[in-house]
Amino acid sequence: MTGTSYSSVYSEFLREHLPPDDRLVLVTLNWRLPADTLAFWNKAQLRLCADGDVEDFYREQGKTEFTNLAEDQDSTDLEKCLTCARQHVASHADAFPKRCRTTLLVLGAFGGRLDHTLGNLSVLFANPEADRATPVVLLGEEGNIARCIPRGRTVIHPCREHEGPQCGLLTISGPATCTFTGLKWNLENAKMEMGGLLSTCNVIEEDLITIDTDTPLLWITQLRT
Repeated sequence: MTGTSYSSVYSEFLREHLPPDDRLVLVTLNWRLPADTLAFWNKAQLRLCADGDVEDFYREQGKTEFTNLAEDQDSTDLEKCLTCARQHVASHADAFPKRCRTTLLVLGAFGGRLDHTLGNLSVLFANPEADRATPVVLLGEEGNIARCIPRGRTVIHPCREHEGPQCGLLTISGPATCTFTGLKWNLENAKMEMGGLLSTCNVIEEDLITIDTDTPLLWITQLRT
């Protein structure tokens, strides 16, 4: 593919201990959190709370200085948190190895009102090419993991000990021509679109999965219980 962009997707944040070259930033939303929240909390180098979590914190702390961004009504609480997280990561870059992988993990992203869930999914697609360095991963109460696969070629390194084998690849931002390898049901130059073909109920079968797509895709896996 001439002019193709290349990406890699890792799930090392699911392991009991983060590798030395990985960094985890945690964002919690005001909804039911997954059972492994405490484990992720303990592994994270930076933790941010949104919505009601912040209100509860400041009520308990009493008089505390903070920056109020409530007047910005054009971005959601999640978007504000991610902006703060990226600014913090950039300002502390010297504290980590140059090739450090940073994951922005959002807990409590699914459930409740459907418009909130769709809004959270939309954040994944806001700027997928620019997010290659600090990808956003959404994790819901029931263990659903969602992330954006940008256009071009992506190699996924699933953490098969902790996720899968169930998976899905969907296009929610327009028709996509895709080629997959490493799954039970692979596609070759197939057109996916809402109202047509979608790769739901698929299965991870290999340690490396390759995806070629001309449109960003939604990659969904499941935490193993």
